[in-house]
Amino acid sequence: MSMNNVINTILENAAKTRENSYGKLPAKIPTIKLVTNPSQLRTSDIVDWGTIGKEFDFISSPLLVHSPNGVQLKLSSFGTFLRLNEGSGIKANFSSGDKLLFLEFADSAITIDFSTPVSGVGTQIQRAFFGAFTGVLEAFDSSGKSLGKFSVYTNNNANDDAAPFIGVLSQTANISRITLYVPENGGYGFTINGLHIVSRLDKPTVTPSSLEFNRVKSAGTGLNIYKCSNNVYIAP
Repeated sequence: MSMNNVINTILENAAKTRENSYGKLPAKIPTIKLVTNPSQLRTSDIVDWGTIGKEFDFISSPLLVHSPNGVQLKLSSFGTFLRLNEGSGIKANFSSGDKLLFLEFADSAITIDFSTPVSGVGTQIQRAFFGAFTGVLEAFDSSGKSLGKFSVYTNNNANDDAAPFIGVLSQTANISRITLYVPENGGYGFTINGLHIVSRLDKPTVTPSSLEFNRVKSAGTGLNIYKCSNNVYIAP
């Protein structure tokens, strides 16, 4: 067999090996995690409830809202929504002047459906009265399957913007719905602040200067393999 035939055979076998190996890799399941600080979301969009009505306006469910970046949200609940401002309509644990949405006197959850699936979402939450409480957020995909249920707990009664932030962040844009509720609301409802949205996760920027390559000679071949933190490059 000529040298060229030997080389071609080696390359064909290598290609088949790669194809078979990739075909056997398990599908990667996106993970979703709890976020308790808006800075962790890298927010790209914020829904300001001040755009849906004046303070003390009653708003029936369902409520349709468009975010500044064009994401349509449908909010629904068994109760009625009431627009309030921190410091005037309500004195709670939000920043003075914050535009809030209060689920008035209802033992219910707020369900938010997104017209386009998002990667992340979160808000500050507080029960109707001061005292210890748990805020709960559950996320769902487009088929209605739960992606996870998360909770935050607080007993802070100070009027110091300490209302807990509860959010979720996924590896991909697969969040089509969330529900928010406070188990301890006792039928008196709860309040949420502006809604932070991450439409999609930005891909990390990789520059040559940020990578450290190690050159490794593969035994028995003429290939140079360059390894960095997340990738393997094969040079001819």
